[in-house]
Amino acid sequence: MKYYPKGWHTYKFLVTPQELKDILRGFHIVIYNRRVPADYIESNFANFVRDYESFYRLLTSGEKNRAYCNRQFAHGLFKQSK
Repeated sequence: MKYYPKGWHTYKFLVTPQELKDILRGFHIVIYNRRVPADYIESNFANFVRDYESFYRLLTSGEKNRAYCNRQFAHGLFKQSK
């Protein structure tokens, strides 16, 4: 891995679920790129972290990511844009 990339300054790293909680403490999780109910205010932070923990376990397990994405499509969590 190069630590001096050309162009954008990007570095590959993985944030643990606890680090994510610490980083996002005090912030609100808001859906802004798809339709939500008229009375929507914000998403549940605990659910967001729980979903990230599942994703983190998958990334660190070595299982193919395609299996995770297929499960999410099956549950309707990701919507296809038309």
